Amino acid sequence: MQKLKIDNAFFSLMDRIGDLVILNILWTVFCLPVITIGAATTAMCAVTMKISAGEDPVIAHTFFKAFKENFKQSTLTFLIFLAAGVLLLIDFLAAPTFPNVLGPILMIGSVAFGILYFWTLIYVFPVQLTFHEGLQKTVRRSLITSFQNLPYTLVISSLVLIPVCISFVLPELAVYLSPFFLFIGSSCIALGSSWFYNRIFAKNNQEDSL
Repeated sequence: MQKLKIDNAFFSLMDRIGDLVILNILWTVFCLPVITIGAATTAMCAVTMKISAGEDPVIAHTFFKAFKENFKQSTLTFLIFLAAGVLLLIDFLAAPTFPNVLGPILMIGSVAFGILYFWTLIYVFPVQLTFHEGLQKTVRRSLITSFQNLPYTLVISSLVLIPVCISFVLPELAVYLSPFFLFIGSSCIALGSSWFYNRIFAKNNQEDSL
């Protein structure tokens, strides 16, 4: 009996790993046109948030359904954030060229707005998926949520930045880990983040109903 339980746990783990591999491949393929990154990320969150909530979604069906339903707003959101990110990067790179104290002031401002930008970005697609609000309300709720749940925000930020940090700090290790991130890494990060999203949004729903 004990062996049967171990076998069941092993095969369940293998099934889940297989699901995450399929999800990761779907997300990667649907991100290739670039303009679809927002919709693909929303679709991946739709799957991982269900898994994190204890459900057993059909991976491809759930992904395609969420991709189609959220395509318009997710794409618009992504394009706006892409444009804002480019402007922030330009300001950051241009700041050292300004004379006297103006350069450091612009640098500090760029970093500060960059943090707000990043914290809003890591919430915006899950928030859109959960609350189905307009773009302005979605962005505002995402920013407020990031501050109201700052410990969770820092953990999610760390998860999302893992590949970037490894690439810059340990480039040799990044080469060896590239197959992992190519086939399952992004979906694992999304699943870990979704554990926090579900708890944050459950609390927000309770507060909204009061």
